[in-house]
Amino acid sequence: MNKKDNSRSRETDRRIIRAAFELLIKKQSIAKVTVRDVCELAGINRSTFYAHYVDMYDLFEKVEKTMERSMTEAFLEQIQSGSDIGKCFVSMFEFIREYRQFYEIYLNEASHPVIGLARDLYQARLGNVNVSDTFGFDLFDGEIKYQEDFFIAGLTAIIRRWVADGCVLSPEELMGVLGHQYSPDIRELFDWDGK
Repeated sequence: MNKKDNSRSRETDRRIIRAAFELLIKKQSIAKVTVRDVCELAGINRSTFYAHYVDMYDLFEKVEKTMERSMTEAFLEQIQSGSDIGKCFVSMFEFIREYRQFYEIYLNEASHPVIGLARDLYQARLGNVNVSDTFGFDLFDGEIKYQEDFFIAGLTAIIRRWVADGCVLSPEELMGVLGHQYSPDIRELFDWDGK
């Protein structure tokens, strides 16, 4: 495929995604958005849609992955600039607030945790910590998985509540809420002093 065709394909893909997103916000449900609606709004025919996506679920899965990748990039930019983990979470919350309309719908439709990224970061952070030396207690074999699940479920619930409330709290205030859920020892793990 030459550059012109590649560029045209990317532009068509953007139009499809834009149309699907507009319809999603208007209809407030993934199940109510149809291929026909997307094609009409994007100004394409059905064969063009199917050249890009298998069906609407494929489209929304790719949109979801694009959003997660963009959120991860915002998070990682903070890490690469030397920010503590608290500031990294603040950047993630800023991203969610910026795309609040998407997350209002996504969080109502999705049954899985909002952020796969958080699980990976949590595992990486705890992977380097001797729990016994740091916190003064031992974890039994496999307990760390329970702790990870608890953290991710809690983070997802906090974000879901925040989005449902219209993101009234600032991202910094939301990080303070997250920080209050953990003992001072755990907060040290996140290098966050709540300021």
